[in-house]
Amino acid sequence: MGASVCFERMFSRLFWAKGEDMRRLISVVMAMLLLSVTLLGSGIKLIEPADAIRLVGDKRVVFVSGERNETYQDAHIIGSVSMPASDLYRIDEIENAQCMPLYKCPVEAQEYIQRKGIENDQMIIIYDNFPDTAAAAVYSFFETIGHDNLKVLNGGLGNIKTLDPNQLVFDELQAERLEIKRQAEAAKQAGDTDNEEDLESQAESIKAKIDFLESQLLIRSEAERRKASDYRLNIEKFNIDYIAEKKEVESAVNVILRDGNRSSSLIVDMRCPGLKTAEDDTENALGESRSSGFKYVNWKDIADFEKKKSFKSPEKMQKIFDSTGITRDKTIYVYCQNDTALGLYIVSALRLLDYKHVKIVIDNLFVEEIIQK
Repeated sequence: MGASVCFERMFSRLFWAKGEDMRRLISVVMAMLLLSVTLLGSGIKLIEPADAIRLVGDKRVVFVSGERNETYQDAHIIGSVSMPASDLYRIDEIENAQCMPLYKCPVEAQEYIQRKGIENDQMIIIYDNFPDTAAAAVYSFFETIGHDNLKVLNGGLGNIKTLDPNQLVFDELQAERLEIKRQAEAAKQAGDTDNEEDLESQAESIKAKIDFLESQLLIRSEAERRKASDYRLNIEKFNIDYIAEKKEVESAVNVILRDGNRSSSLIVDMRCPGLKTAEDDTENALGESRSSGFKYVNWKDIADFEKKKSFKSPEKMQKIFDSTGITRDKTIYVYCQNDTALGLYIVSALRLLDYKHVKIVIDNLFVEEIIQK
C-alpha cells in the first residue's frame, strides 16, 4: 500500500499539467497496482557469453554498456549503447534521490532512452567490464520502468573478446608486427638498410591485414551512433517491488537497532570495511550503533574471478550468504553509502538464489540519517 501511495503522488505531481484525462488514467493505473500482487524473488535473467555473441548485430537486440563513458569509448561491443549506471539516478546536490521510488523521473527517463535509440520491443543485454557491478544497476533501471526483455551478460566484455575468432588472429598479428618493427629499428641502428627496408615492408603488409580485421572485431573503440527512437514508457508496467520506500526503511532500521536478529528484517551494509573502522569520529559512532541486524558482504566474494563471470555458482554464493547470516526468512534491505550499483549487485545475487523479499535502498545516505537520529 505504501509504495502505491508514493507512486500515485509522484505521478500526480509529474503529470498534473497534462489535464483531466491524464489524471483519470493515473487513478485507474493506481487502482490496478493496488489490486495486483507481484511475487518478489523472481531471479534476474543472465545470458552466457557463448549465447550472447550470436546476437551481436541482431536488430532485435541491443547491447547496453553500464560503464562510464570513458571506459565505453576505450572498448565496447559493436553497436552497443552507452548508459553509465551513474546517469540513471536523479540526485540532488546533497545526493538524495529525487524520483523515489524510481531512478530517473519518468519523462526524463523516456527522453533519455529515446536518445539512445532503444526500441520497446528489443531485447536488452546489459554488460560491464568485469570485474564490475554496473550491469546490475542498469538492469534494475529497465526492470523498474517495465521493459519486458532484459538480460545481464554473465562476465562482460572480456568473455566476448575471448570468443571472437577474429580477435585471436588480430592479437597475434599485432604482436608479430610489433616484433618486426623492433627488428627493423635494430637493423636501422646497425646500418643494415636493406634488411630494415625489408622488415618495414613486412610490417606494412601485416598492418593492412590488421586494419581489415579491426573492422570485423566484436569489440571496438570508435564512437557508435544510433538514430533516436520513439520509445514509450507504460506506467501500467512499472515495477517497484525491489525498491525500498523511505518509510519502510526507517521502520525496519529502528526495529533492527532495537531487536537485532530478532527483527523480521535485516540490513545488508555494502560499505567497505575501511569505512566501518575509520578513525573519523562520525564513522566510529556509526560503527558502534550497528546491531546484529546489520550484515556486511564484500561484492568481490560473490563475483567469480577464476572464471571471470559476474556471479559464482549458486552453491558458492549461498554458502557466503549463509555464513553471513543473510537468511531467507527476513525482509532484506541492501544499501551502499558510496555506490548504489554495489547494492544492486548484491540484490541481483540474492534474487538469482530466489530470495523472496529483497529490496534496494536507493537513497544512499538515508540509513545513516536514521541511525544518527
